[in-house]
Amino acid sequence: TMVKGLNMVEPEGYAKLIERSQPRFVELKGYTWVGESQKRLPREAMPTLEEIERFAKKLEELTGYQIKVSDSKSRVVMMVRDEETWEWNLKLLEEWRELERRLDSEWRGRIRDFRLKRQPA
Repeated sequence: TMVKGLNMVEPEGYAKLIERSQPRFVELKGYTWVGESQKRLPREAMPTLEEIERFAKKLEELTGYQIKVSDSKSRVVMMVRDEETWEWNLKLLEEWRELERRLDSEWRGRIRDFRLKRQPA
């Protein structure tokens, strides 16, 4: 979790950790000012997506990992080791979706639907 003013410094150190561990993915997620953390950190510690992307760009230059996805709502930047890993992940995701569709069609009608019925307006 990236916290402005606390750990969004020294990308070279992060690059060394990344090079040493060789993860398939690196996710840079921005700190959110909620819950108990409000007692320890100020609201200003929440980095913007742009600040996270700038930090990710430095890591990209230092490690060769590629920025693949960023999401403004959750303030997340996803980096991947290489294109082969990214394609593997997309294929795996599609396999899971296909399994979900198959199981859904097999089990539809066999189990009780516990969803709440909507009240008429």
